[in-house]
Amino acid sequence: MARWTDAEARLFARLSGEPSGIFPYLVALTVSLVAFLGVEFERQLFGTPAYFPVYVSIIFALRYGGRGPAWLSAFLGTLAVLWFLPPLDSLAVDIDGIPRLLNNVAAMVFLILLWPRQSFGDLGYRLSAIQRRAIASIRRQKSSSPSSIGRLSIASRSRISP
Repeated sequence: MARWTDAEARLFARLSGEPSGIFPYLVALTVSLVAFLGVEFERQLFGTPAYFPVYVSIIFALRYGGRGPAWLSAFLGTLAVLWFLPPLDSLAVDIDGIPRLLNNVAAMVFLILLWPRQSFGDLGYRLSAIQRRAIASIRRQKSSSPSSIGRLSIASRSRISP
């Protein structure tokens, strides 16, 4: 059996939904920046900020990179919430804004802690271990004797049909 080169192994790890290194954190940083701009746009458009883009950025960071990038996105989301609480455009918080801040932070923490541990690779783009073993078994069988696959398919059809 041929062994994989390092480049092939890295490519498979990236395609199989197992991002590594700093890239997921850069994605979380970028998505958090887009969320901040989305909250600012909502504030300019409607007069009051809605923090929905912050939660979307956390969910995206969870799905793509896991809990580490999600914590980074939650921290940046907390800064965004602080920025838009009165007094506006500063990281200082008024006494009346503390419950709103705590509510948003608690929602972010619960979102991260209660989210199932999966990434994009677990969404069905990747085959399960059983499916990979079955495909490998069929390929081995096919390469050893092509006529046995025909007998296998006829036998399986005879079991299925009454």
